[in-house]
Amino acid sequence: MRRSPLPCGFAIVFALLLPVRAGGTSMVPQTLDELSTKSDAVVRVTTLATRSEWRNRVIVTIARMRVTDALLGTLAPGQVIEVTTLGGVVDGVELRVPGAPHFAAGEDDVLFLGPGKLADWQVTDLAQGKFEVVRDSSGREFLGRRDMEGVELPLGGAVPARLGIENLRQRVRGALRVGR
Repeated sequence: MRRSPLPCGFAIVFALLLPVRAGGTSMVPQTLDELSTKSDAVVRVTTLATRSEWRNRVIVTIARMRVTDALLGTLAPGQVIEVTTLGGVVDGVELRVPGAPHFAAGEDDVLFLGPGKLADWQVTDLAQGKFEVVRDSSGREFLGRRDMEGVELPLGGAVPARLGIENLRQRVRGALRVGR
């Protein structure tokens, strides 16, 4: 008795049509030297507001920020800039991009920035180019990361766990002397 190939073929087609959930984004860890040499600006900013909208058939979030300190580049303290990231929610439609940085009004961050395709600025190497300024119990400021959800860094972290802002400033300037 000969079996029909139809049920087997149908099962394969059905399996291919099932939704597949992505596990995350894999990134090559970037050192501070690499982030510095890839970026046109390194700034400390305070996020003023965010909004999401459609641009070129993709949802983006635009964060309006005030520069509070400039470590590299031509941006100056007091200047207001817009930084665009992929993802957001518009009219009930949500786009999530693992590894994309997120911003909220009032945040104090240090950003490594390059020219954006959908706005003036974008964060270098997704969330790897964003560091939140956190304070310890004695008030000392350090850089931290919280935006790495859904990201795999296969070679481990390339940035020290506790990095002070003055140390960052020295490292950025040192990278530029060597890298450019």
